[in-house]
Amino acid sequence: MNSADDWLESASKKVVLKNYPGAITDYTQAISLKPDYVAAYFNRGLAKFALNDNQGAIADYTKTINLKPNDAVAYSKRGIVYLMLNQRSKALADFMKAKDLGYRVSQEAWDLCG
Repeated sequence: MNSADDWLESASKKVVLKNYPGAITDYTQAISLKPDYVAAYFNRGLAKFALNDNQGAIADYTKTINLKPNDAVAYSKRGIVYLMLNQRSKALADFMKAKDLGYRVSQEAWDLCG
């Protein structure tokens, strides 16, 4: 594979097969070729979350947000991970930001923050 896009495509195919470790490796290759590749960070965060690597998922969602500050979905996903770690104030802040950016946060998520 020659491009970051090739690695992203390969990773996406591995996700479909639930080969999350392989997908993470491919997303990392994409990032090494294109360090500001928002889609690779976001999707690697999803794969890490699927493997219960909560800290890794938070790091990738945070990088996504740093590169694309108006990514409401990244805020929402990071908020979900914070909830799983019982960090309710951080989850609430992320859900509020996602809502401010136009994302509909579920009532269940709001209730879990309270």
